[in-house]
Amino acid sequence: MIKQLLRLKMIIIIPIVYFIWMITPLKTEAISPPPILMAALGDSLTAATLANAPLKIITSPMLSPLGWPFLNDVIRAWFDRVSSEESIIANKQKLSWVSGEDIPSHFHLLQKHLQQIGEIYPLEVRNFAVPRDTSKNLDSQVQKLLQTMKSGKYSQLLYITLMIGSNDACSKETLSGTPDATMRENLRKALEKISTIRQQEPIHILIVGIPKITDLGDKNIRTIRHPFGGNCEYIRNEVLHFCDSLLTWKTPEELQEKIAVIDKKNQILEETAIEASQKFPNLQIKFTKGLERLLITPDVLALDCFHVDKFGQTQISQELWGEQPWF
Repeated sequence: MIKQLLRLKMIIIIPIVYFIWMITPLKTEAISPPPILMAALGDSLTAATLANAPLKIITSPMLSPLGWPFLNDVIRAWFDRVSSEESIIANKQKLSWVSGEDIPSHFHLLQKHLQQIGEIYPLEVRNFAVPRDTSKNLDSQVQKLLQTMKSGKYSQLLYITLMIGSNDACSKETLSGTPDATMRENLRKALEKISTIRQQEPIHILIVGIPKITDLGDKNIRTIRHPFGGNCEYIRNEVLHFCDSLLTWKTPEELQEKIAVIDKKNQILEETAIEASQKFPNLQIKFTKGLERLLITPDVLALDCFHVDKFGQTQISQELWGEQPWF
């Protein structure tokens, strides 16, 4: 009797449950479209090293003289710490000309463009730049980019900025920095690896030439009194040893030799960009020397008298956005 009652209940209940299930609308969670990626490769300028430490806001020099060796060591250690990749990540996120949230960076400008054309896919940015990196270190940065794309998170890689070469020009490996053939091969390999990313859309790459580093050797900048004592020339050349090979000269002829080093490195960047464009059809590459038009003035310098502050990063972004032809 009990079994018969249970069977009867099942016969009645199952059709009712099925009917309710059929007439109840399915509730599905909205699926967000996969984001588009833009990426930055480069060195300290792209990483926005010391962009949050402008030279102009500090007006009271320290009382201690800079000539003491132990004090030089302390200052050098401090700059090494604040210039490390770990401690400038916040500047990549907030103040970099490529990825900064607090300035009109290329990330913001590209985001605005995509919104204007009705793109539904959100944009994200990854800044792989590392301070003091040369073209030799590009391989490591590109590997991180490839791993990011292999994660499957992103629908496509839309835009890359590549600003490298200043540390190659400043290198003491030879009188002209990193050997030209070595730099050329480093760049070629990096672009070749980027070309292995498989997607339907082309990858747009803006390669930025080396700025006029020699402008930092101008007397108006060298003689700026520094809050740590002494002047900018002393801080850069005697304490920090930032690219002193290109920042000091005694004759106009020596200055022209240093400018020629930068020009040659820019020539390598441009020639490699052209060759890669022809060899890898999935890469759309534009080389620009747009930074040569920017005047390096004391009011945009960072505390090390070498890098630029927030306002300098903004100027770089605005100047270079006009150089890319795609967006």
